[in-house]
Amino acid sequence: MATRNRRTRLVISGLTASSSFKSLLQRLVGQLGLTGYARVQDDQTTIEVQGNVEAVKNFALLLDVELREFSVSVLKRNVPMRSDDGETFKVLVSLFGKLQPA
Repeated sequence: MATRNRRTRLVISGLTASSSFKSLLQRLVGQLGLTGYARVQDDQTTIEVQGNVEAVKNFALLLDVELREFSVSVLKRNVPMRSDDGETFKVLVSLFGKLQPA
C-alpha cells in the first residue's frame, strides 16, 4: 500500500516571527519528517509543509497549540504536492523585498 502524502499551506497573520518561532518550526518539521518552507514577511508567515498525511495533520494541530496564547489568524488549505523540496525545510525572511534564508 502506497503512503499517502499531502501538502498544506498555513498563513499566519498578526505574528512577527521571532527566532524562537523559527526554531519551533524547525523542531516540529524535524520531529514529523516533513519538508517545505516558511516565508516570513513583516507580520505574516506563510508555511508550506508536505509529507505523510498524518504528519501534516499533526503539524497543524501542534502549531495550533503553540499559537493559542497569541492573537493571530491562521488560514489553512491543501495545495498541490511539489517535487522540488528535496529533504529539507527552509525558513526564508524578507529583507528589502527579497527572500533570504534565515
